[in-house]
Amino acid sequence: MSMWDDVSNVVRAHVAHGPVDEAILNAAFLFEKWVAGLLTADPGAYEGRGWPAAVAEAALDEAACLRLRDSLVVLVTERPDDLHCASAYWALGKLGDRRLLPVLRAGLEYHSERATGSVYQIMIALRNLGEPMFGDRQSTSYDDPDNVAMARAYLARVAG
Repeated sequence: MSMWDDVSNVVRAHVAHGPVDEAILNAAFLFEKWVAGLLTADPGAYEGRGWPAAVAEAALDEAACLRLRDSLVVLVTERPDDLHCASAYWALGKLGDRRLLPVLRAGLEYHSERATGSVYQIMIALRNLGEPMFGDRQSTSYDDPDNVAMARAYLARVAG
């Protein structure tokens, strides 16, 4: 079984906080590697990123990458109040996959009424996809009270 599938299985099983936290972190690293691997065939491009050895050594595997993406999507859509959703949105944002726009927008709408940490991570993920999230600002901080207002303004723009 590949590193990609190991991480995906931990996220799907959701057996304990520690393993899920580590799995989501590794998912973000694997997505970073996937994006970097699509941009260059130079293995030296992976050096100095601070990835665990298992991530650095993992082969690029498109099918496994999609399974891992889908595991995180299941987490954020089927368990939206889960403690790990903010981290899962953060990891998904590393992938740069515009097919995630509907998932991210639905999550933003849901969490704008509930969890500011998830709102912030979704806003970052959307910004990574080129969506205008922060108005005139480059970014904002995790607990900025303006995040929810900016999120709602964004949702109004894309709905209209």
